[in-house]
Amino acid sequence: MAFEGDQCRLCARAEKQLDEIVNHLHRSETSAKPVLLSHFPLYRVSDANCSLWRQSSSSSSSKFVPHKQRYDVLSQEASEILLKKIKPRLVFTAHTHDFCYTKHTDTKGKIIPEWTVPSFSWRNRDDPSLMLLSITTNNERVSHCRLPRESTVFWSYGIGAFLLIFYILFGGRRPFGLFAFCFLRKRIKL
Repeated sequence: MAFEGDQCRLCARAEKQLDEIVNHLHRSETSAKPVLLSHFPLYRVSDANCSLWRQSSSSSSSKFVPHKQRYDVLSQEASEILLKKIKPRLVFTAHTHDFCYTKHTDTKGKIIPEWTVPSFSWRNRDDPSLMLLSITTNNERVSHCRLPRESTVFWSYGIGAFLLIFYILFGGRRPFGLFAFCFLRKRIKL
């Protein structure tokens, strides 16, 4: 958010630190390109252009709602500055709680993939997930791993509790229900 060009008190310092990082990367002996990690996604109009991996629990109409620059996503100018200066090989972002895979093009026409990492919490969505990254000098592989839905976990607990109660009442050598009936019959004298 410090690269929005609004002359905030942290902007000059952030731009200076970015330039220092870029200079350090260019002086580095390794030629491996960096991975850009950002809380806010790079600029995109909406989630309509996200890949087919997009999670299904989000309403289909919400992906067509335009993102607000500087609120939902970085501005187009800030995104271009980061891509131009850092020249990342990959970009990982978050903030929207939805998975999204999209591609950006740098000034030389090279494709830079961006993955928006989904929420890991049931508080934000019924179907949380995570991403695994395997990276080498020349290659990278990203896997999108879904966690169980919260509703599935609740159903599992409910079915397990029902089966446990059923076993306690009617299972085993001498079912608890029959034992309770015999005990009460002696007390009540049926």
